[in-house]
Amino acid sequence: MKSLNPIVFVLGAIFMVGCAASPKIRTVVAPGDRVAVDYVCRFENGELAATTLAAAANSSKETQSYVFRPPATFAPFVCKIGDEGFQKRSSMGRSKIIGFETAVRRELQKQLAGLPAGKTIAIELIAHENATLSRDVRYYTASRTRVRKKERRKSLAKYIDYTGRTPAVGQQHDVDHVFTATVTQVDPATDTIVTRIEPRPDAVYPSDFGSARIVDGGDVYRIVFDVAEGQLVRSGNWVGRIDQVEKNVFTVDWGHPFGHEILSCEVTVNPTK
Repeated sequence: MKSLNPIVFVLGAIFMVGCAASPKIRTVVAPGDRVAVDYVCRFENGELAATTLAAAANSSKETQSYVFRPPATFAPFVCKIGDEGFQKRSSMGRSKIIGFETAVRRELQKQLAGLPAGKTIAIELIAHENATLSRDVRYYTASRTRVRKKERRKSLAKYIDYTGRTPAVGQQHDVDHVFTATVTQVDPATDTIVTRIEPRPDAVYPSDFGSARIVDGGDVYRIVFDVAEGQLVRSGNWVGRIDQVEKNVFTVDWGHPFGHEILSCEVTVNPTK
């Protein structure tokens, strides 16, 4: 039997030892990969801001931010890493104000390259002010108080169109999901009716700017917004921050998609077809 070359034997042994000692290389995702991304993002105060996971949205351990909205369907965010088209599309829109969830995914998409596949990683998302917005689009000023007359007069046709019923004294219907309106007069001769509203017990007026108090003001009810500077607000897909509060009005800044906040996110990325 032919003996082994001692040099080859030694080199082979060194190669085997080197392979055994080498650490396992972790798979990472790269530009061009199509991935499915799950995330849980919170504001700096720990409140839940956005997530793709039903478990996080429904957890009793999570405190949901006022601006949190659960998605219609819980599913991973699927995208192609480095897709410039996605970046461009997410910045488009008639008003140029970027929706909150769109901005979260836009900033996530920028940081996916190089993350380990299948492992949950903590990252921070930092968005920037939208310098393209004109001042009249970026800032919105509203009254701190809204007024609702207790007694209202309207035409029979409008009442029927609103309620779908022929009016009769004592009939009731909902107003703003807060007040109950009761028909007090029906006058066919003048084609009008009179209704009187009363707030429901413990009613809280819903709005884009947080809850509001309902105050009895004699012939009217005053809806008073208890707003504060720095407070996050949401209108539809937009998230903003109350920039200024004065005696009678307040101003909302829609110019930063995260309301000038930094998001702390737990992200899991998995390659997909």
